[in-house]
Amino acid sequence: NRVLLRSANNPMMVACWFAVLKVGGIVVATMPLLRAKEITTIIDCAEISHAFCDSDLAEEMNLVTSDFLKHICFYRNSDLEKLIENKPKTFVNYPSKSNDVALIGFTSGTTGLPKMTAHYHKDILNICEAFPNYSLQPTENDIFIGSPPIGFTFGLGGLVLFPMYFGASTFLIEKPSPDVLLQAIQDYKITICFTAPTAWRVITTKIQDYNISSLRKCVSAGETLPLKVWQDWFDATGLKIIDGIGATE
Repeated sequence: NRVLLRSANNPMMVACWFAVLKVGGIVVATMPLLRAKEITTIIDCAEISHAFCDSDLAEEMNLVTSDFLKHICFYRNSDLEKLIENKPKTFVNYPSKSNDVALIGFTSGTTGLPKMTAHYHKDILNICEAFPNYSLQPTENDIFIGSPPIGFTFGLGGLVLFPMYFGASTFLIEKPSPDVLLQAIQDYKITICFTAPTAWRVITTKIQDYNISSLRKCVSAGETLPLKVWQDWFDATGLKIIDGIGATE
């Protein structure tokens, strides 16, 4: 089964993401801002049968009409919490193979309909061995933070896969404005931050109001990183933004 996840960045979404893989399903995580028509397109393209949705985002989900979708389970003081109360705390994983599809990521749809990109179980491990291993050198003492939704592979890697793989921590924010990010970096001694060029530009103008001395690695993706944004941040902090792009593809 392909399973849709619809949520802002929160611990239950991460739990659902791992749970779908553990049971042998294929995850299709989506952006919180998508409307019913866009969600329906994704469901029909990927032939999605099940969905987990944060009840805060129920309105658009309830407007979806698709012959493929059979079950919707809501969480946040809703169905899912009741269902898991009496379940055992252990679970035997489905024996997925390395070249079984683990997730389907959708492109943004700037040229026609969004395109499906399939990634295997081995891909999830490979990206953890590649980019963070060489670009971030994370340890269990690192704390990751960022603004990209987990439904976007930039957010999935930076806020879920990389910190979990290296035994580090992740600080999830449902509405990550530049000020909220900076406040969290200051208060929780965040060490690695993932966000988009537009946010890096805004954050650069505000850092004098916060103590971000704990930060050691900065990553950008989602759009082209202008040289001026990179240079202004470097001049202000001495930190070099790592430019990554094309994660979904």
